[in-house]
Amino acid sequence: MYGFHPIKTVGHHETITKVVKSGSTVTKYDPVYLEDDTADLAATGEPIFGVAMATVTGDGSLTIPILCGKDIVYEIDNDNDTNTHGDASYGGGKFFDITGTTGAVQIDTSSGTSSGQVVCVAEMTGTQEDPTDTSVGQYKINSAESGY
Repeated sequence: MYGFHPIKTVGHHETITKVVKSGSTVTKYDPVYLEDDTADLAATGEPIFGVAMATVTGDGSLTIPILCGKDIVYEIDNDNDTNTHGDASYGGGKFFDITGTTGAVQIDTSSGTSSGQVVCVAEMTGTQEDPTDTSVGQYKINSAESGY
């Protein structure tokens, strides 16, 4: 499971439509970064504005709906390259960056610090879709880093 899958919306949230950057492909559930008010796939370290709710390849005029809100909880797959669930450097309240390309974004579990693009709110012992998948955590977009 790749991308940011919304599972809980608490508080104020909205869907905002933005033009997708020409030549850029943004896949449903990708984190979105705004550059000059156009949507693009968020890269490691860039503030996440929201999450794409459709797949669009930009031509300078095509738009994409973006789910925005600081209290939305997402299920996101972890890369588990260095750290995994249960490691002291991983867990609820820790901040992480993302890694990956469009349609294949994950949490970089080796990036856990006191700041980052997302904050872990719960480790998982399975997802809503697959109760046996333990490589997924629950996260919120770091509102201090977000452009929303």
